[in-house]
Amino acid sequence: MTNGNAVAIVVALAMSACSGGAEPTEGGGDADVVGADDGAADGDGAESAGDAEGGEDAGSGDDAEGGGEVDDDGAASCGSPADCQDGVFCNGYEACAPGTAGADARGCLAGTPPCAGACDEAALGCTPPRCDALPAACTGSADCDDGTACNGAETCDADGLCRPGTAVTCGGGARCLESLGGCSCTPAACVDDGLYCNGVERCHLGGCDGGPPPCDPSRCVEAEDACSCTDASQCDDGLYCNGLEFCNTSAARCELFAISCTPPQICLEGLNRCAAACTANSDCDDGIAATVIEVCIGGRCRIDADGDGHSSIASGGDDCDDTNRFAFPGNPELCDLGGLLDEDCNPRTFDNPFVAQDADADGFVDAGCCNIDTFGVWWCGDDCDDHRASSNPSNVEACNGYDDDCNGLVDDGVLVAQYRDRDGDGDGDPGCPAMKCPATAGWAVTGTDCDDMRATIHGGSIVCDPGGSGVRTCTGGAWAAAPCPAGTTCRPQPDGTGFCL
Repeated sequence: MTNGNAVAIVVALAMSACSGGAEPTEGGGDADVVGADDGAADGDGAESAGDAEGGEDAGSGDDAEGGGEVDDDGAASCGSPADCQDGVFCNGYEACAPGTAGADARGCLAGTPPCAGACDEAALGCTPPRCDALPAACTGSADCDDGTACNGAETCDADGLCRPGTAVTCGGGARCLESLGGCSCTPAACVDDGLYCNGVERCHLGGCDGGPPPCDPSRCVEAEDACSCTDASQCDDGLYCNGLEFCNTSAARCELFAISCTPPQICLEGLNRCAAACTANSDCDDGIAATVIEVCIGGRCRIDADGDGHSSIASGGDDCDDTNRFAFPGNPELCDLGGLLDEDCNPRTFDNPFVAQDADADGFVDAGCCNIDTFGVWWCGDDCDDHRASSNPSNVEACNGYDDDCNGLVDDGVLVAQYRDRDGDGDGDPGCPAMKCPATAGWAVTGTDCDDMRATIHGGSIVCDPGGSGVRTCTGGAWAAAPCPAGTTCRPQPDGTGFCL
């Protein structure tokens, strides 16, 4: 035996061992090693193809043409994986392993499908399932709505993932208030638009509107800043001290006769007259039983319509709401959602410090406690969640689905880009990105997985290329094909990976 033939036998035996070993041939003799020259004839008396070529390996000579060997029964056996492969990607990489359990008559083993899920033959790759969210996918934006207005409208994207909205931005120094469902109002937002017929601009329920029009729109003449009329009833606004409205029938226009009181007299709305100093309520009583109460306060006759001991601001007093006996200076302030009542006539005090609306005892007043001043500016508490002590303006934002620092945004600045990791191999699907809290179950910080349904396949994995005799490497979430070095072929492994040998 020559030294060259001995080396060929050792190499062939090593390759046979890696592929599961060879069993005796049907003829009962020792199994031939393809490409090895042992100086003996095969079972049928013919030399091996390797001997005929002077000791070349199975990947050359006649076998390289797909002929392989001929067994004792006359059936051709494979000489390399190329003899078995059908070029179809989705049914896997066919191997050559004569004598191995499960091999066909030629010694070929069927491949293992490369995809745990759907397979795309045209793209030579696995089709990942649609991106899904945890714990369940959304079907519409209503599934994503968190019930908070100021952080924007949440939406459901085409992949069934909830996407956060854009936080509401209020201009002119206003702020977004959940109790209003939007921005508060500021004087700057309600500047005069120069139009007469739409009324005087004012803040109303967090927005700006034109206020009551001066008259029926059908009678308003914008070019003259006036209202047309045929009689006085069409001009009277029901107020005395702002002047007496009458109809100038010759011009068919409403006009105003101003009320002028000589100091120290003042005009008393409701009494419809000017009044001077007084010493008792009787000095002010006009003797007419009406809904208003004439009182002497500070030496002046004033109106106290609600009987709370404070006269209206219109009559020179300090009662900000003379129709409500629970609103007057000095009355303890209470929390009323939406700022509907200013109990102490001071809009900047929106809660009684002795009966603070602080349900979670974190030292911050409920943001629902509000008052609105005469300029339309809202004054409110700043605790966005008064039932959770860890949500207030002094806290630091954490990644937990709450607005911890009460800036109107949930988990802002703490979410990180992650990728859906269905198979739990630590590498995610590049086609399914989302902003998530760090270490969220089912998500990974890298998105380079080529098959997110098999944990053994991820970024950097090498598998046998079903379409040829080379390998495919998962790089950046996509497969890159490459041939094996000369004289080697890809050997598939039980876990789906492979290597050249």
